[in-house]
Amino acid sequence: MTAGDTRTSAERNKRRRDRVVAILVLSAPMALANAACGGVPDDGRIPSCGYFVAVTGSDHNEGTSVTTPFGTLEMAQAALRRGRSKVVCLRAGVYRPRSPLVLSSADNGETWRYYTPDGVGSAILDGGGNLDSIIAIDPGASNIRINGLTLQNFGAAGIHVEPRGATSNAITIENNNVGHGGNPGVTSAAIIVENTTNAVVANNYVHDMLTGGISMYAYNAGETLNGSVVENNVVLNTVEGISDSGAIYTEMLSTARSSLTIKNNYISDYGHSGGYGAIGIYLDEGANHVTVTGNVIAPPTERSVPFRNDGGAAFTNAGYDNTFSGNIVDLGDSGRVFASLNYGYVAYGERGNVYTGNIIISRFAGSSQQTNMNGLTGYAYFQNLAPSSNYTIENNVYWNYASGGSVFTQGVLAGDRNPIVVDPQISGWTYTIASNSPVYRPPVNFTPILGGWGPAGFVIPRTRTEPSNPH
Repeated sequence: MTAGDTRTSAERNKRRRDRVVAILVLSAPMALANAACGGVPDDGRIPSCGYFVAVTGSDHNEGTSVTTPFGTLEMAQAALRRGRSKVVCLRAGVYRPRSPLVLSSADNGETWRYYTPDGVGSAILDGGGNLDSIIAIDPGASNIRINGLTLQNFGAAGIHVEPRGATSNAITIENNNVGHGGNPGVTSAAIIVENTTNAVVANNYVHDMLTGGISMYAYNAGETLNGSVVENNVVLNTVEGISDSGAIYTEMLSTARSSLTIKNNYISDYGHSGGYGAIGIYLDEGANHVTVTGNVIAPPTERSVPFRNDGGAAFTNAGYDNTFSGNIVDLGDSGRVFASLNYGYVAYGERGNVYTGNIIISRFAGSSQQTNMNGLTGYAYFQNLAPSSNYTIENNVYWNYASGGSVFTQGVLAGDRNPIVVDPQISGWTYTIASNSPVYRPPVNFTPILGGWGPAGFVIPRTRTEPSNPH
């Protein structure tokens, strides 16, 4: 939420509950082979296929061998529900479902995955711009895995774990290529997980979204995200059609205690030229006990930052006890991107948020920073709700790679109380830190970024906003 938004909480979030289907005309997806190093390979530990589906198959087949595949997802689902095997493999090809694949508690324990010899991402589920979601997982489902599929041309979501009911558990969404979608009129992101404990959203390539990339919600009363993890994902070109949103976003307005870890993700090119409030990692109303660590948050989309920007690498809105540490943050060359924003409300509170041990780089020239929030300009950090003790900001590394560029570490209420201005010796498109970098010594003791982002074989593309560091 941005300053100046006078809507009530219910009004602001009404769009999240409208179930409107948008007809979207979207471009073809970026193929993994072309975009694509990283990911988790299929090393044989994944259960073998019990059933098969192929675009050339038939529902008159038995579906139990690669030579006798089913022709539809619905027939495979029926077989999984009554059979001993709970694993179905989708052969390479483009599937055009007429309705979402809805998985419920009757599908507990199922795995829907690609066929290994065909390659990750080779099975493509195309919504044709007509489907709200391509895969919808009902409340109360558990131990369901979606692995290595491509989902494209959808309205609200490629994969949506639905709220308003029993809490789901242990839903795993991994190694998928999800993009070319988004409906600004409803709750929308490439991957949405709501009211789920122990969810894992890992090693996905999320891209080209009018709305958010990955969204995690505990919105309604009693809902939770306890034990859930968002890790190793690549999130590019998101928030392209809306304002006040994030590449990775979470909201926990239910007030129930949750714990969520967002780690080792690669985020870049969020926002668009006509918008505002684009955020790399956005912890919205009520977010609590969220750990954000080991991520690379590269710059927002080139030339996307207007003067009234309200944008930044990280945003905590009315949240508490959240930690943002050990990340590489690239503010780019605009001079208008905050390192972090905190916006609190007395009714919700804003306390115990920690921003420490991060590396913050930029490439803007001159001695004047142009960040702007609530008419307050020139700050690296924004806070609106006193006291300053609500915010622990310290021991972050700062470096501006522009010739004559300045470093800013101050905040409206709290700035960095021990800023470290030193070259972190970062290079390349994947932000590699030299082995002898001073960031590996006290007081920073930076933990190396793991990398290995996205599905197996994925390579970070070089056709986007360039890093601030030498590359």
